[in-house]
Order: sequence, then structure tokens, then C-alpha cells
Amino acid sequence: MSLSIDDLPNDVESLKALLLAVHAASQAAEARAASLAVEVDRLTARAERLDHIVSVLRRAQYGRRSERISDEQIELALVHPGY
Repeated sequence: MSLSIDDLPNDVESLKALLLAVHAASQAAEARAASLAVEVDRLTARAERLDHIVSVLRRAQYGRRSERISDEQIELALVHPGY
């Protein structure tokens, strides 16, 4: 919200109301930013886990015979509560 000095109301009650509205909008924006930061952290952790699963699967498919993992180990990597 951008107001020039000439656009501001002259009475105290209107100025208080304007100040409270700006403050409420600021708090809402801060809460939204915090919520988005939590979501980014959650999605980053999930992406890292999925990257790990992909690397495990690649190693299982393309690794040397001695490095390959069993189907049971793949199942353990894929099973994770919460996803």
C-alpha cells in the first residue's frame, strides 16, 4: 500500500484504522511467508529422499554384480511412513 502525505486522512481515528489495517496485512504476509518456508523445507526433504531412492535403484540396476542390492533392500528404501 503506497500513499502520499496528501492522501493520508487528517483525523486520528482514520489514521489509527489505516495503521491497524497495514499492521494486520504485514502480519498476514509474515505468517504466509513462514508457512511457505515450512512447505519449502518439507518438499526439499522429500526431494532429497526421492533422489536417494533413485540413486539406490540405479545402483541396483547398473552396479557391478557384487554391488547390486537385493529386492528386499529396495523395498526397505521405498517404504517410509508419511509419504
